[in-house]
Amino acid sequence: MSMRRLLAVLASIAVSASLPIPAQAAGSPWLAEPGTANISVAFVRQFADEKWTGAGGTVKGPMPGGELTQGTLWLSGDYAFGDNLALDAQVGWARSQLAQDMDKGLADANVGLSWRVMDEYVGQPLSVVLRGGLIAAGSYDTGSALATTSGAPPGIYAIGDGGDGFEASVIAGRIFAERVGVSLEIGVRNRNNDIPNNMFYNATGLVEVNERVTLALDYHRLTSDGDLNIGVPPFTPDRFPEVAEEGTVVGGRVSVALTENASGTLYYGNTIDGRNASASSIFGMALSYGFSTF
Repeated sequence: MSMRRLLAVLASIAVSASLPIPAQAAGSPWLAEPGTANISVAFVRQFADEKWTGAGGTVKGPMPGGELTQGTLWLSGDYAFGDNLALDAQVGWARSQLAQDMDKGLADANVGLSWRVMDEYVGQPLSVVLRGGLIAAGSYDTGSALATTSGAPPGIYAIGDGGDGFEASVIAGRIFAERVGVSLEIGVRNRNNDIPNNMFYNATGLVEVNERVTLALDYHRLTSDGDLNIGVPPFTPDRFPEVAEEGTVVGGRVSVALTENASGTLYYGNTIDGRNASASSIFGMALSYGFSTF
């Protein structure tokens, strides 16, 4: 599998899509070859026994009720219509639990269109893609619709914020010596249900160890223009979607080419700082398969 194709496959994998903050879009500066598609199945597990809440949303303390866990099964894919245009989509099912309290349902779905405006493989300095995506809220509950038996605020274990909307980003990257790739994504997200607007930043560095193994480091950052903090008046459980949720996640991946068209990936990450967010450890695994439609 060529380095360029492997990077396109890796970017389609939803390994880190289920972060404790919604900081992950699905774009890549390296589009698949025209007429080819990639399909990925991923399972992501998150664990958190601490969280950031309170004054300013940045006071770190124990998670009320013990450990908050969430497992998400993601199905994602992309298809390249031509040299510079590709479609991607992602759907998932999630289950979260805190003590005896549990929430489950479809996770937020995302469908996006990527347009490549620069291509390093035709003599330009970088590969640059503009991506726009639509977000559809999942089928989970939020706020006081979720019961609590642990003393935690109702809704603290909700799978998401329950909002529809859109996101837009610019993604730039370059491959060096056919073995090392770096990319950076900067984007905005807007949703209804009184959810604050977000800015998100994703950076990735990859190195091909040999023909089968590729290593990657990932950085994800989310900011919010909201001012409501968990546990601070006028906060109430019904206003969870309005909370200003921020955070930074760093992680690493190892991907192994299983065949010419299939690859497997393992991911591990940690939330290193946050605001109104859980201090989660994240483990993920994925299988991806690429094929031509011609």
